[in-house]
Amino acid sequence: MSSTEIIKKAITTFFRHLKDFIIVIIVFAIITGILGSIRSGDSLEILENPLRSLNSRNLMSFTRTRGDSLISFLYSFLKDTIINLLIGANFMAILDLIRGYTYGVGEIKDKITHYYPILIPVAALYTAIVKLLGLIPIIGWIIGIILYFALLFVYFLLEDYPDMEPIEYLKLSYELTKGHKLNLALLWLMVMIIPIVLSIIIVFIFVPSLIYGGGFVLIFLLFLLGLTSIIATSSLFMIATTIYYDNTFEKI
Repeated sequence: MSSTEIIKKAITTFFRHLKDFIIVIIVFAIITGILGSIRSGDSLEILENPLRSLNSRNLMSFTRTRGDSLISFLYSFLKDTIINLLIGANFMAILDLIRGYTYGVGEIKDKITHYYPILIPVAALYTAIVKLLGLIPIIGWIIGIILYFALLFVYFLLEDYPDMEPIEYLKLSYELTKGHKLNLALLWLMVMIIPIVLSIIIVFIFVPSLIYGGGFVLIFLLFLLGLTSIIATSSLFMIATTIYYDNTFEKI
């Protein structure tokens, strides 16, 4: 199946289950918003006593001690692990959708409930690798981008082979994506970049009055359009990646 065919099928799937995807996106946004709203430096205090977060000094000041930096890093690691766990469960639910099953928040919850003994350590391991690479300027970032595409199949493999060790999922995904990373990167560009660029071009072509006198309206419109495109295309890329995996590889 070509990239164009994959994208067409992804778009069809997205709009066919639009309500379910919108609900999932809203739930994810609420969860990540809650996680992101907790100040990393104040995280333990907030968990012990939520009212302490209302203190203006706690809201406006950030301590710089090594202990607080460690707490901040650990909280960031925990937060990202939870997010990656949710993303992984969503990938698994989308794989079921592509294979003819239902999709929604309930299905994602079921994935977490059923697979959490292996899903949690896999998400934690994935998060640890990404965060450690992020500490290395430039080279670490480049390797991180390559690993992003190399580890795209981790959660699909967890769905298909639930009895392996956490590190084995990463190794197998790395092996399976050999020769496919460029295709996945091109698929990402087609799904993520082109629609956003086209949406901005459409605004400038069809709403010329905003360009010359729109001011705040133009900025807000571009922001809203860009945000909508990012949210929609993120879901589309997850669907497209799932279709790519399901059509390229067969269970052993």
